[in-house]
Amino acid sequence: MDGFIIIGNTNAVTYKEVFPLIKANKVRLGYNTVKTFNTKDGTKDFGNVGWFSNFPVKKKTLTLTSTYDPDKYPVYDNYPAINVDRVKDIPYDYEGVMGVPVTILNYDLKDIELVGFGGNTLDKKVFEEYLNQGHKTHYGKSLLIYKNGDKWVMPFNRIMVRRKNYD
Repeated sequence: MDGFIIIGNTNAVTYKEVFPLIKANKVRLGYNTVKTFNTKDGTKDFGNVGWFSNFPVKKKTLTLTSTYDPDKYPVYDNYPAINVDRVKDIPYDYEGVMGVPVTILNYDLKDIELVGFGGNTLDKKVFEEYLNQGHKTHYGKSLLIYKNGDKWVMPFNRIMVRRKNYD
């Protein structure tokens, strides 16, 4: 099998064609992200651009130190998982499914199972209008939402994970 290295938007990990390859460990994110490209007209800055490859990649260890607090981790209204806004805040003592940022793929996931993905597929104003019309909150299969006080929160793309061999 030939190897490949591709530069692309790191949010591509949530594309329906790409995520199964990530989950099956056939495509991996590289060591770092690409911030600047040199061109004949100077440099061009990018955000969220990274390496995709099928070569082995040694990743940094994911060390979980946060504890689960139901007041700190909201549950999605339309998916049985909690929302975790930062990788460093993933609780080590939570048994269920968690929606975490795609940057979790920058770590060695030997103790983490990739379950699926989800994200904000609608503009927030459009979604609020949708709710005001009396529709249910589970519009679209990949939409994730939770209520924070009186406002609906739609987190950016999430990778759904759970801990392996939970003790």
